[in-house]
This record gives sequence, structure tokens and C-alpha cells, in this order.
Amino acid sequence: MTLSAPQDKKPEAEPRAGRDVLGQIRALVPSLRPADARVGEVILGRAQTLGYLSVTEVAAEAGVAESTVVRACQRMGFGGFQDVKRLVARGTQPAADLVYDDISAADDSSTVLEKVVASSAAVLSDCLATVDRAAFAAAARAIAGAGRLLLVGVGPSSPIAQDAAYRFRMLGLPADAPVDALTQHLAARHLGPRGVCVAISHTGATRETLAAMSAARESEASTIAITSFTKSPLTGLVDHPIIAGGRGTSYRVEAMASRLAHLAVVDALYVEVAFRGEERALVALDQHHQVAAEHQL
Repeated sequence: MTLSAPQDKKPEAEPRAGRDVLGQIRALVPSLRPADARVGEVILGRAQTLGYLSVTEVAAEAGVAESTVVRACQRMGFGGFQDVKRLVARGTQPAADLVYDDISAADDSSTVLEKVVASSAAVLSDCLATVDRAAFAAAARAIAGAGRLLLVGVGPSSPIAQDAAYRFRMLGLPADAPVDALTQHLAARHLGPRGVCVAISHTGATRETLAAMSAARESEASTIAITSFTKSPLTGLVDHPIIAGGRGTSYRVEAMASRLAHLAVVDALYVEVAFRGEERALVALDQHHQVAAEHQL
């Protein structure tokens, strides 16, 4: 890895458009009240033709009043329904370009491959809309200054925690990612004020992950979450929630695809932390390359 001096950051363009807006809505839908959630689902399902729909038509499809459509859009952070239509229209690609349809038993192997890859590509694009830049920057600062770094996750999130620990260890940080849930919980309890706990969870509602994060908070450690939904038990526990949402399709593909978004966030944190401690990172990376070379035939 070659490190170079970071360039001045350009101001973020506002407002975001197209799939970024859809990603933001998708991350919010699970936390909305039922009527608002139905509005969000109609917007997501009719994204390609939303520009041709009136507020009356959306209200009819969602089974709500027209005023509810407007208020739902406002609760999701937009000026109203027309604002959502405008932003979606600015960047939505034709359906022929990317296939987002649900996978069905009737699909052949080629179609399954195309749909899964398209869903994965969409997740990576969508996460740019849902990741709060201030939370990301604060998380990177906390990790860079950690006296001890603990990464926790169970099930499909466990390998991501393992990968993250390995990457941060490459930078010379004291990172660990125990596989056993009880060991995670115990390690979190002993982190202390200079410790940092990073939890990775698609749902943000996994009992073991929540227990470890609660223990980290009790030890006064800094807390970070990489998860898929804006409002969950986990996001309510942490100092810095990083929301990298998944796109919903059949056969729980959203949970699989969300792993890519979470890995992308880990990669971005790794690069940001490397730049924040460039001298230390270069020394540590050189040591890593030496060790890795010893394991090559």
C-alpha cells in the first residue's frame, strides 16, 4: 500500500440524487410508522416510474391519505413528495441497465448471478447516501487514538470483524476480534476509557452483540457501530453509528449484500486511519510485509 498526503476535501455536493436517495429511504423504512413505511415502500418499488406518478396515485397504492405521503417524505428528511420525485429522477437508471428484481425459483443460473451482482453493486452505491460523514470521521479518529481496539460481531458479521481486526493490526493498532460471544463480552467489559469497541451487525438487534456493546459502554470505552438500519437497539447504544444499508430482495439477499457495504466501510476506515498515523502505518506495514513474506513458498 502506498500512502500519499491527503488532499483537501471537497465540499459535499447537495442534494444527493437517484440511488443515493433510494438508499437513504431504504435504511429508514424499518424504523418508520406503518403508514409512512408503506409510502417508502411504494417509492422504492416504483422508483423507475416515480416521476410519472402523482401524490394521489402514491397515496392510493400505499393505502394512505395524500397528506400522509407528504408528511412521510418530510419525516424521511425531504422537503416533500415533489422533492423526492425530483431527486430520484435526477439519478435513477433505466431498469435495463441494472436488474434489481427479486430472485425467483424460475430464474436460471445466469439470471441469479446477474441479480445478485446487481444487488451487491447497488448496496455499495446506496451506502454513500446512508453513511453519515461526521460519524465516519469521528469513528476514524477514535480508532486512530485507541489504546485498545475490540471488534465484535456474530454469525455472518464475525468474519467482517476478523478482517477488520487484521487490517488495523497491520497498522500497528492493538486490535482483537474474539470469535466466542462470551469472550467478546468479557473483553468489552475490560476495555476502559482508552478502549474502542466496534460492533458489526446487519440488523443491529443481535443479543450477543448488544451485550458486548453495553459492557463496553459500562467500561467508558468509545463505541462504534457498522450496521444497516438507521434506528435499531445497537444504534441507540453507540457514540458513532455508521449506517451502511442493504437492498431487500428474496432469499434474504439483503443480509448477504449488506456484508459488502460493511466491508467497504471497514476498508474506508482502514485507509483513513492509515493516513492519520502515516509514519506509524508505514513502519507497521513494512513489518507486515516482512512477516507475510516469511509465509510464502
